[in-house]
Amino acid sequence: AAIGMLKKMKEINIWTLTNHYPKLSLGIGINTGTVVIGNIGSQNHLRYSAIGRSVNLASRTEIFSKDDGIMITQSTLDQCAGNIKATLVDRIVPKGMSAPVSLYKIDEANR
Repeated sequence: AAIGMLKKMKEINIWTLTNHYPKLSLGIGINTGTVVIGNIGSQNHLRYSAIGRSVNLASRTEIFSKDDGIMITQSTLDQCAGNIKATLVDRIVPKGMSAPVSLYKIDEANR
């Protein structure tokens, strides 16, 4: 889905640049793990959401994605079982976590 989103963004940018609008960019961060999903909140204010460490890590991963890039964590790369090519970019200790996390950029060849 992320690769499809970037392809669609390229199509949109052809239109935006042709019509003298600024280029739009899209950065995507993906992490794989356990989450809690459902209606969360009080009786007066329910919101369907996903919460948990894995969601937080996906958000932190997205921060490191550059314009039109897809960043993934080691857990996501492991789940892909060799079906994608990715390059190790950095090892970070995200805010709120104590262990380092490896971040990979999905190679252009996958797109």
